Formats: sequence, C-alpha cells, structure tokens
Amino acid sequence: MAQTYGAGPEVALFFLALFADLELKEFSLIDDKECLIENASPALVAGSFYACGLFHFIKLTWKH
Repeated sequence: MAQTYGAGPEVALFFLALFADLELKEFSLIDDKECLIENASPALVAGSFYACGLFHFIKLTWKH
C-alpha cells in the first residue's frame, strides 16, 4: 500500500499548541500552487501536500 503524504489542520494546531505561551499574531500560507495567502486560516492547510505555514508569534508580557 502506498503511503499518502499531506497536512491537515491538525499540523497547524500542533504548532499552535507547541507555542501556547506565545500569542499568534498572524498566520500566512504558501499553498501547493506556490501562492502566498496572507492572514490565512490554519484550516486552509487541509488537503495540502506541499504547503508551508508561516507563523508570526509574539511573546506575551509577564505580569509580576
């Protein structure tokens, strides 16, 4: 059986969870057709095979 590669929204959600202590400022996407989609929804990754997610995080300020 051939293995299928692809990314679903769970990949984007994985990165959001990985950096949960940071605030996501912007998510952009380079899709399978090499088009840049600025301010995209992470759900647009669904069904992509070669898409590249661009995450812009900022550090939250700590209150003492």
